Amino acid sequence: MVLCKNVKFKCKSLTAYAPVNDFSNSLAVLQSLQQKNIEKQVSYNADLAEQIFYISQLRSVVKYVMLILSVFVLLAMTLSLFSVLHSYINSNAKYYAMVRAIGVTRLTIFTILFFELLLLMLVSMLLIVPVSGLFLFIANYCLINIIGAGVPITLSQLLESAFPMFSLFSIGIIVISMFLLIWDQHREISTILKK
Repeated sequence: MVLCKNVKFKCKSLTAYAPVNDFSNSLAVLQSLQQKNIEKQVSYNADLAEQIFYISQLRSVVKYVMLILSVFVLLAMTLSLFSVLHSYINSNAKYYAMVRAIGVTRLTIFTILFFELLLLMLVSMLLIVPVSGLFLFIANYCLINIIGAGVPITLSQLLESAFPMFSLFSIGIIVISMFLLIWDQHREISTILKK
């Protein structure tokens, strides 16, 4: 009989699952059930509990592996984006130097470059998220086939994990790009003055 506030429910059997932390006290649990003479009423399957615990631990390991893989994917794509931005700034260094020489303020040039970089970041975000999702899906599928356990990843989980790291990398790239622009401007201006 199960009591729930003021309502009574009669049932022939009741199944309950308790969380398992370890199996050091499995024999003690069985002895306690025997002493209370409820061993027949309570089913304690140590082998099944051990399998469930092993699968839960394995899923935790797979989750961390997938997280590390996603970090490496985002880092590789961010470095590729940085190389593209570096070549972009180098190709426009003479243009920025000439514009600076005719009287355009450095703040205006930085503002233009900032919005250009921001637009490139947004476009790259639209490309990185699907590619990262495809890579993680393939890696998860391989893990399921190899070890029989995987971590299903939804689009919301991918965005939640990717957006903070991508934002941090984006801020770093913008700051480094600004320093590269300053260095390229000084180099181009000094080259023009020498000529």
